[in-house]
Amino acid sequence: MDKYKEYHKQYYQKNKEIIMERSKVWRENNPEKARDMARRASEKWRKKNPEKIKANNEKYYLSGMAIKVLKRDNYECQICGQKHFLHTHHFNSNKKDNSYWNLLTLCASCHKLTHKGYF
Repeated sequence: MDKYKEYHKQYYQKNKEIIMERSKVWRENNPEKARDMARRASEKWRKKNPEKIKANNEKYYLSGMAIKVLKRDNYECQICGQKHFLHTHHFNSNKKDNSYWNLLTLCASCHKLTHKGYF
C-alpha cells in the first residue's frame, strides 16, 4: 500500500498543473456534481474532525450583541468605511465586556492598526 501511495504522490507532483487544469475544466462543466462532491467531502471531514469544528465555531461565532453592533454601525468600518472583513473591537480591551457601548465595528486592517496603537 505504501508503494501505491508513494507512486500517486510522485505522479501528482510531476503532473500537478495538468491535473489542476483538468479538474478546473471538469468543475466548470459539471457544477452540480462538483458542488455535491465538495459537500460530501466537507461532511466527511466534519465527521472526522469534530474538535476542530468546535474550536472554529467558538473562534468565529458572532454573539447577538456583535450583530446588534454591526447593525448599529451600518455594517461598515467606523474608521475607513469599508464594508468587508468586519470585526467588533472592544474599547476597553476586555474581551469579556461585550456591552453595547463598549463595542465598535472595524475592518480587519483598522482593527489590527488599532491594537498596534495607530488609532
